[in-house]
Amino acid sequence: FSGDRMAPVVHSGTRLYFWGRWIVQAVVADLKLAQATDVVIGGCSAGGIHVLAHLDAMRDMLPSKVRVSGFADSGFFMDVDFFTAHKRFVVSPTGQNAQRLLSP
Repeated sequence: FSGDRMAPVVHSGTRLYFWGRWIVQAVVADLKLAQATDVVIGGCSAGGIHVLAHLDAMRDMLPSKVRVSGFADSGFFMDVDFFTAHKRFVVSPTGQNAQRLLSP
């Protein structure tokens, strides 16, 4: 849920779409979260990574009157070579291009 690419990435002849930023914005709008008093964003494993990486951006999508909190359960990947290349793909302009949803 972090991509920000209009054009697909072609991998082994398959088109991959990374439209996560727009999906998150659509969910926030569709659920009318701007009218809520409290919003809790939660996730486990990769979903926990999403919470850690995007909570600030989701906070910015909502009015200041909405209290936003996050619960990241097991949102951690070890910093080993296997995961490092995957993490770079997330922020790479030729990958998911997820910078706009990542917390600084």
